Amino acid sequence: MTADPIWAVIDPNVLVAAYVTLGTDSTPAGILRKAREGRVIMIGCPALQSELREVLLRPKFRQYGSTDSL
Repeated sequence: MTADPIWAVIDPNVLVAAYVTLGTDSTPAGILRKAREGRVIMIGCPALQSELREVLLRPKFRQYGSTDSL
């Protein structure tokens, strides 16, 4: 039996941490992995999305991957 997904508001700082630790066993990366698997459904709003985009577009985050889809 498959459990119902968890609906959650994820702080942008947690998503930034997930972005820079993808491929590791970090808790933030695990949250993002579960969201990709459909086990966590992320809830957001334009203000949170804007904050995340603004942070990830900073030059120091370019080394972690493409931000083309932001």
